[in-house]
Amino acid sequence: MARNKLATKEIDLPKGLVVICFEDGSKLTLDAAKLPDLMLDRAKLHGLSQKLGDSYAGNKSVAEAKANVQSVIDQLMAGDWNRGGGGGPQLGILAEALAKLTGKDMDEALAAVTKLSDDERKTLRGNSQIKFAIAEIQTARAKLAADADAEAGKEFLTTLFK
Repeated sequence: MARNKLATKEIDLPKGLVVICFEDGSKLTLDAAKLPDLMLDRAKLHGLSQKLGDSYAGNKSVAEAKANVQSVIDQLMAGDWNRGGGGGPQLGILAEALAKLTGKDMDEALAAVTKLSDDERKTLRGNSQIKFAIAEIQTARAKLAADADAEAGKEFLTTLFK
């Protein structure tokens, strides 16, 4: 189901502002500098917690989740908010594709992928066999989700055409 988009968020990092822009054209602004220190500390930790949590959303194994969380921690410690420029698969699915192609277990593949430099990971992601394996993994995950939603989907389609 599509979410109703009542507002969008903008962050003005140099000014320390969060601006909420509503669909009616109005805006509300929070100036972080005016928050009490305790609220600012809580907001920082909430944001970091959310960022780390997002890194393992949808993962299928603890090993994959741990690898993705560690990857984001490393990225943040290196001063990079966006995951390696964005766009590429997370370490977990990259390792899963590598394991699938090599017959290694997931822990071995994760250890190998974790040791690679960003450039080496980029090269690995660019390999056509890896791309295909990632696509197969994503397709299998989508099928599992679709199968889980099958009954609800049948009900919806039945009511749609009444």
